[in-house]
Amino acid sequence: MPKSAPVETPLTREIVLAQEQLFRRVATLLRQVERGAVGRPGAPVPAATRAVVAGLLAEAKKLLGRRAGAGAAGEVTGLAVQLGQLLAELESFEARHAVWIAAENCVCWDLPGAPRPISRLLPQKTRRPAPPSQPVEDVEGIRSKLHRQLLVRENHRYMQGYRHGQAGRAPLPPITRWDTDFSTQD
Repeated sequence: MPKSAPVETPLTREIVLAQEQLFRRVATLLRQVERGAVGRPGAPVPAATRAVVAGLLAEAKKLLGRRAGAGAAGEVTGLAVQLGQLLAELESFEARHAVWIAAENCVCWDLPGAPRPISRLLPQKTRRPAPPSQPVEDVEGIRSKLHRQLLVRENHRYMQGYRHGQAGRAPLPPITRWDTDFSTQD
């Protein structure tokens, strides 16, 4: 006799919140484990990390059932694979219970009543750029300050060269290489 498919519990706001929190926590831990696995792929998983993973797997088992996986892997690379699989299962759960709501212009959870957008799929709000510290009308003032600074620098350099010439020393090398012919170079 064929086994029947497991019956999923109806989706509630509590389950949605638990999935979103679990997804963020697993994704964060996965990034940390992957960074640690780069330098030491065969390293054992620290006890503190094993405890955190055990807690996450217990939460995932409540949410996903048997698909959550067994205990934490023994090596860091194995744990990265295991957390990646758990993240994929959470995404699969999300895909099974999500719908596109045109009025909201986003993907929402398939909940009875008012739609609730999937938080990780919402576009991130960006800050407005800071207003310029000086008004645009002061461009001429900035230009004149820059021109004065360039004149002072040029005069200083001229006087340095003049003093070098009076002392009989070799001329100063140019600040820029204007004397180089770039058209003949490859």
